[in-house]
Amino acid sequence: MEPAVTALPPAVAAAASDSIGAALAAGGRLGAAGPALVAAARVAYVDAMTLALLVAAGVAVAGGLLALLFLPSRAAAERAPDLEPSETPELEPSRMGG
Repeated sequence: MEPAVTALPPAVAAAASDSIGAALAAGGRLGAAGPALVAAARVAYVDAMTLALLVAAGVAVAGGLLALLFLPSRAAAERAPDLEPSETPELEPSRMGG
């Protein structure tokens, strides 16, 4: 984007460098230099969005891997052995606090 804004007035160059909307608006008013600014702004925007989406995808993958590694695979109720009511062990009175 830098080569496309060097010939612009400082205020317009700053605005075009900060915002895709400002760059497109300035490019529409520049006449013959406008298409170069618009093309450079679009390329810079797509490049920045590509990087942002790659970082977001990396964070999502890392979150998924952390969830797979550290979250339990089953609920606690599913891991308990299935006992019939008649098979439930009786507790001794001394263990029940009384």
